[in-house]
Amino acid sequence: MMITTNENTLYLTLKQHTFDAIANGESKIIQREIKENTFKLYLEHDGDDMAFDPDLIEEEPDDLLVYNNGVYPFYPIEYAFINLKVFTEDDSKSDSLTIEVEGISFDVKKNKRG
Repeated sequence: MMITTNENTLYLTLKQHTFDAIANGESKIIQREIKENTFKLYLEHDGDDMAFDPDLIEEEPDDLLVYNNGVYPFYPIEYAFINLKVFTEDDSKSDSLTIEVEGISFDVKKNKRG
């Protein structure tokens, strides 16, 4: 049995209703938008550069907003666990839960035009 460590666990804060849906089994999906100020939490990187699969890109990406025909060429950090905590003003009273990661996938964010 694997144990949680800082290296294999992603720590996220959620709103109470999202936390409750996961805790009671109504939802098994946690979605996060990858931004230039948060990519180091989710993607393999070397300092300020993201690691990517050169076979999956049409041209070398210069930022996270590259469309690349809907194929996301970056490597996710392979976390084994996610520790979820409810966002509250009083940190000492918040619910928390650690879950095992079943899989990681990327979806292209859609704009108003689809």
